Amino acid sequence: MSYLSEVSRDRNLSLTKFQVLAESLPESARTCDDGLYRAVDSYLKAHPTLTEHERKRLCRVMDCQKLSFDACMHAAQNERLPLRVVVQVLFSEQVRGFMKFNLEKESIFLSVINCSDVHGVFRGLYIPFCAEPEDYSSR
Repeated sequence: MSYLSEVSRDRNLSLTKFQVLAESLPESARTCDDGLYRAVDSYLKAHPTLTEHERKRLCRVMDCQKLSFDACMHAAQNERLPLRVVVQVLFSEQVRGFMKFNLEKESIFLSVINCSDVHGVFRGLYIPFCAEPEDYSSR
């Protein structure tokens, strides 16, 4: 993406030509869109007179879900980006955090299950499977 970042600074480069260049590498071939984000940001710096509609059109070349944490933090504070893109960046980062939390929670849960045996013994504590509620009242 360094070539795209270089040409994005050209004030004579039209929005359409920049988009064609940006889209020349298929989305499926990009594992991370940080370089593309830098190029879009450079284009926005070099072309401050773009309308809101043009800025939205430009940002469609990026996939917010493919931005690293650092790129998301930069984009969230980037006043050149359309508000909708900033919201998408924040939302995708929140979803990533939520999914990571759930995966960690599931991993801990599976570890706990793997530590117990089929008789209900868990770390020295016996837990009867078929106990009636009144069985516990006498203890």
